[in-house]
Amino acid sequence: MLLHFLRLFSVPHLLLTLFVLCGAFILEAGNAFAAPKDIPCDVRLEFSTDPSIGQVVSYTLSVQVKNSSPQPITAVSLLWLDDAGVVIGNSDADCRLESKSLEVSHTGQCKRVVQTVSSKLIQSFGQTVWTELVNSELSNFKRIKSCRLVGYRYG
Repeated sequence: MLLHFLRLFSVPHLLLTLFVLCGAFILEAGNAFAAPKDIPCDVRLEFSTDPSIGQVVSYTLSVQVKNSSPQPITAVSLLWLDDAGVVIGNSDADCRLESKSLEVSHTGQCKRVVQTVSSKLIQSFGQTVWTELVNSELSNFKRIKSCRLVGYRYG
């Protein structure tokens, strides 16, 4: 049946049809590669000490990324989504480990400190208010239910 149908076209028409189909396939493959991906992410509370400002509470966004791009990546661009899929923020996240890029076909953690609160606020407001502030900010960041990966930084 297909051979009978192909006989109706001349060689130039067949070549043009093949060219158009190949172009459409390449464009679709490119769109599939470039399409944003929703992936799990979360914000964790991390405590550390800085000699100049004392105790520091950091809110660190973390996401696991598989590098499906054609070259090593150093960072990703992310949109933060709530449980309804609504964008509530954005950031980038560094994917390097010991200054090495995330290689092609490898999976690794990408992180970004999105906010810090120093213990100097304890001196101004007291321990109770400082603790409430830290917990309130963590509650705000817990609204992030997933991240949409929208771009790569290569390097």
